[in-house]
Amino acid sequence: MQECLGIITLPNYKVSVPGNQDDSHIWSKRNPIWLQYQPNNQTRRSTESDSSVSSSKDYYLSMVNCVDKEDLYFTLLRCSRIKLNNPRPFDSTMFDKSAMNTLIRTIHSDEHQFQAAWLNALLGRMFLGIYKTPQVKDSVFQKLVEKLSRVKLPNILNDIRMKSVQLGDGVPMFTRPKLLSLKPNGDLTMDMNLLYQGGFRVEVEAEAVVTVTKGIRRIKVPLVLVVTLVRLEGRLQAWIKPPPCNRIWYGFYHKPHVEMKIEPVVSDKHIKSNLIIKAIENKMLEAIAETMVLPNMDDIPFSDTDGVGGIFGEE
Repeated sequence: MQECLGIITLPNYKVSVPGNQDDSHIWSKRNPIWLQYQPNNQTRRSTESDSSVSSSKDYYLSMVNCVDKEDLYFTLLRCSRIKLNNPRPFDSTMFDKSAMNTLIRTIHSDEHQFQAAWLNALLGRMFLGIYKTPQVKDSVFQKLVEKLSRVKLPNILNDIRMKSVQLGDGVPMFTRPKLLSLKPNGDLTMDMNLLYQGGFRVEVEAEAVVTVTKGIRRIKVPLVLVVTLVRLEGRLQAWIKPPPCNRIWYGFYHKPHVEMKIEPVVSDKHIKSNLIIKAIENKMLEAIAETMVLPNMDDIPFSDTDGVGGIFGEE
């Protein structure tokens, strides 16, 4: 049995990969894991009173296998975040196990899921890894703000603004996918059934214009409403045009089945909320028909082009 030469108390160290590495290269063999000594007051006292603890120096750890290096990094990082007076580490991965269990049940729920189970599992796993991150929330929020600014409001609404967004806990499920064409020039067309039940939720502020005192006086009343997409279902077509196209265009063949729930969070006694809710719901359904029902299509870029609008080589 080999002699123990020292003990590394990980809460005294910052765990990182040096050099501000790009994500695509962070686990390459040449990059070590850096344990940088950074004691706080509590760990200084503990170190001074315990002669068995190793000296205050940095460590660089290397591994041949890149996959194992990732595992080691996450293990060291988790242990470094354990407080000396609280052995239970804080989980900051933002991962929802209940949502994952729902995904697993869904992709095995019926025979229609079997053919595309691999695709729905892949998309669902990726989504559940990122959907709570500020970057994804901000991206979706900005896209919705842009779309909302183009919606023509009903007469009873003077203004409507996005306040917050929650992405729900699931992705659209695709079944019965069919390749329609793939041409030598890169033109790709396919279609599939889509079912979404993830509970996408937005909170909006609105200003309603109402008439009081027997139609003589009009007043403006602020509202805060929560809109939840309960269900979206239909068959859609997806299309990637020939280069330089950098996006997936998609649109439903017919108006999709849409179930949404709109609830007032803040309202006024002058407002007949059912009238307001129905007007907003109709406008949202109208917006879906105008942007996502063929021949109208919406798009999802798969490559950033810095505003050029397509993928081009150097001239």
